[in-house]
Amino acid sequence: LTATGQAVTLSSQGAVLDGDTGTDDVDITATSLTVTATGLGSASNTLEVALDTLTATVGTGGVYLLETNALLVSALTSGGAVSLSTQGGSGQNLSIASLTAIGQAVTLSSQGAVLDGDTGSDNVDITAASVAVTAASVGNSADSLDTDVASLSGVLGTGGLHLANAGALQIPSLASSRS
Repeated sequence: LTATGQAVTLSSQGAVLDGDTGTDDVDITATSLTVTATGLGSASNTLEVALDTLTATVGTGGVYLLETNALLVSALTSGGAVSLSTQGGSGQNLSIASLTAIGQAVTLSSQGAVLDGDTGSDNVDITAASVAVTAASVGNSADSLDTDVASLSGVLGTGGLHLANAGALQIPSLASSRS
């Protein structure tokens, strides 16, 4: 689906799935994508997208997206696990304004940073059971990523970790190349 420069809205009583098995074809190109479905992509076949902004409400099928550049998650509610990845280099950040996956695992991967998408606010950006992150950095010294999670693990680059959690936090594994 190619709608360059346009907003796309998809609604399905089932899941919105990738029609091919490769990761080299972009499945949806648009400025923004709004989705209501039981799932978005699958654990075995990620949906490849080229978007600026994602808004979604999905059921227990969860969310499995690979973004070719930077992505702002403006509002995402999922009844299942969430896996979001950005590619395209160090400046291609994954920004989260609101991601809610109560009782679920969230996996975030970015060649750039994972940032607070509602800059300047202390609103909770991620609510989930756990977050696993691989990125150059999480948050920044001016605006931490605000979370409400029980567990955090990850591998970070030299940008470090700037996170404010709303409760007790277990860190089973966290590595950073920052000295």
